Amino acid sequence: MERILELGRLHENPGTVCFTGPRPAHIFPQQPYDPSRRTDYQKIIEKIKEVILRLYGQGYTIFLSGGAQGFDQSAFWAVHYCKREIPELKNIVVRPFEGQERKWSRTGLFSQKEYEKMLLSADLILTCTKLTEDTKADAAKALHYRNQVMVTLSRIVIGMGEPEDWEKGKIRGGTGNCLKYAKEQKKQIIVRPFREDPELWDPDW
Repeated sequence: MERILELGRLHENPGTVCFTGPRPAHIFPQQPYDPSRRTDYQKIIEKIKEVILRLYGQGYTIFLSGGAQGFDQSAFWAVHYCKREIPELKNIVVRPFEGQERKWSRTGLFSQKEYEKMLLSADLILTCTKLTEDTKADAAKALHYRNQVMVTLSRIVIGMGEPEDWEKGKIRGGTGNCLKYAKEQKKQIIVRPFREDPELWDPDW
């Protein structure tokens, strides 16, 4: 893996937020890619929109997402829909490497075609690394580095998960690693399930 963006040259923008969350199978274990799930993901998008609008009221206008299947793309489209009312929002895709969609299905939910549509709709695309080996290990390193880049650029990191799980260290995988890195970097962290949770906001927001 060869780095294109160097962390040492990146700086936090006070008005920037990034998103981290699980892949489809960890959001909906049953039939996560079935077209019938589209309405379920739309509900998640609506919940994310509420957060975006709240943060916009606090001066946040730049939103970063990683482009991966599942929560990343849901977050992107939430920002995209908010831009219809607030054109000044910036919707940026921070992809780990060019071609991260290469092994996805060509059509359908979270497909290559939907990924291409997302890139065309983005205000900016940042590519973090160039793979030097076609291996899972190299790709995993790039994904981890992509998370570090997003966190470095952001003031707030939003993660999908149960707040209690985050407090107990039970959020694992890429999302857990991203949130841990954000904590190390002393970023503001917001963890929400983005589903039918009755209380969405922290009282000290």
